[in-house]
Formats: sequence, C-alpha cells, structure tokens
Amino acid sequence: MPVQVLNKSQNLEAPFTQDFISDLVEQHANLTSKNLITKVAESLKEKSSKHKFIVQATALHSDDTSFDLKIQSDFVALWDPKKDGCFTLKVSQEGGVEASTLITIYWISI
Repeated sequence: MPVQVLNKSQNLEAPFTQDFISDLVEQHANLTSKNLITKVAESLKEKSSKHKFIVQATALHSDDTSFDLKIQSDFVALWDPKKDGCFTLKVSQEGGVEASTLITIYWISI
C-alpha cells in the first residue's frame, strides 16, 4: 500500500528517520489500524528509550454518495522543538477503495 509523508518536524534529534518509519508502516500496512499503530509504537519503544511516544491513527472512508470528507485536525504542543516533534503519514488503500489511514507519531524527549 502506498505510504506518503504529509508532515514532519524539522529537528535534529528525531528518534527515527523518515525512511525507517515509512518502511515500517509500508511493511505492516495490511494490519488493522489498531494493530498497525501498536506495531509502530512497539518498534519505536525498542528504538529509543530516551523518548515517550504517542501514535494515533485516523481512518478515512468514503462511499458512493459522499466523496467530500472535509476533515480538519489541529494540535498545539508546548515542547522543545529541538528535541520533541511529530510526523504524519498517509497510508492509501489499494484496489480502487476510497479509504486511507493517517498515522501521526508524537515524541517527547525525557
């Protein structure tokens, strides 16, 4: 399933690379959203003991009658932009299905 990076923090101390997280999500994209984000969280925990992680999934689906989802999501964080950050990916479903999952990873240095 195609994985696309939508947004990422611009800091030098990110606990993972874009390639690492993109490959991990693509490798496990066939799992349910809950199982996928659990796998991501477990992999990140193994990768860094110096960070706390929050992994969120938002499933987007449309049917034959409603194609305009109009979804907006915002967040504010009071953190150290040099050490903390977030990363958002979009996993698109294959086979003509109008569905995708947004995965957002937040990390805070401890």
